[in-house]
Amino acid sequence: MNIKLQIILTVILTAAISSVLSAISSFNTGLTVASDSLKKEVEDALSLQTHQSKIRIEGYLNQIASQIHSLSQSPVILNSIEELSQAYSQFNSESYSVNDDVLKSYYTKEFSDKYQTINNGESTNVEPLINTLSQNTIALQTAYIASNPFPLGEKHNLLASNNSNSYDKLHASIHPYLKSFLNEFGYYDIFLVEPENGNVVYTVFKEIDYATSLIHGPFANSGLGHVFRKAMESKENTSFVDFAPYLPSYHMPASFISEKIIKKGKVVGVLIFQMPVNTINNIMNNTLDWQSLGLGMSGETYLVGEDLLMRSESRFVLENK
Repeated sequence: MNIKLQIILTVILTAAISSVLSAISSFNTGLTVASDSLKKEVEDALSLQTHQSKIRIEGYLNQIASQIHSLSQSPVILNSIEELSQAYSQFNSESYSVNDDVLKSYYTKEFSDKYQTINNGESTNVEPLINTLSQNTIALQTAYIASNPFPLGEKHNLLASNNSNSYDKLHASIHPYLKSFLNEFGYYDIFLVEPENGNVVYTVFKEIDYATSLIHGPFANSGLGHVFRKAMESKENTSFVDFAPYLPSYHMPASFISEKIIKKGKVVGVLIFQMPVNTINNIMNNTLDWQSLGLGMSGETYLVGEDLLMRSESRFVLENK
């Protein structure tokens, strides 16, 4: 091959290699640009969804604060809380003689059996709980829980016990109103607490926190006890306690919000809502169209607390239940 032909072939080959390398470089650049564009699109979509979920969560919490403030000032609450607190303290002396074994049987059988069912066979020691209860608490829990003819989970359907004393009459007068309020707005439970000794003088749902003291009783250090003390100590309208396992609700996550009940400038009680985790889950998981957002089948958002633990369940867990 003569030199002229070698030079021509070398130039052609060099140009071809350069074109191929340029094409490969352009292709890789195109892939990078497309990848970066797609990544940014997904990040923007997820950021938008996170912002929307944040707005919905804040809106829900503001709605709760507004509702508890309105209810704390309602005539039904203001006109009954002091009488209810007084009738609560006299319940044991006005009712029949209580057999402690009836309530102990409820704790060791019905409550313990449901606790084990919900917690995959894990048991809890109820003896320390029973041993801290006052005679008045035993009398009220026997009447409204252990001797309640409605099954576990439906104890709130009892209008009043059959003692016909002053407490029963007051309970019968306010229970339909608060039960209806709970059902309408989807709360787990509603509590009325007298301020001096922290006695839970009323609950809608009638779990084992009912009629206990949030200062001296078995749940004084629970979320319910903490939110009561925060209400009494705070100058703010509402106080909030984050989700945490709560024994009376079988160690399911529970969060509480509270507000002082003030009548003529005097604190006459504390109103407390137990908030359902299901509403938080719905806000985080049921407002999304993941395919249209470009997040595929694996996209999700969930709420995380300051301790880096989840406050809402993964949508994949909920879908598999």
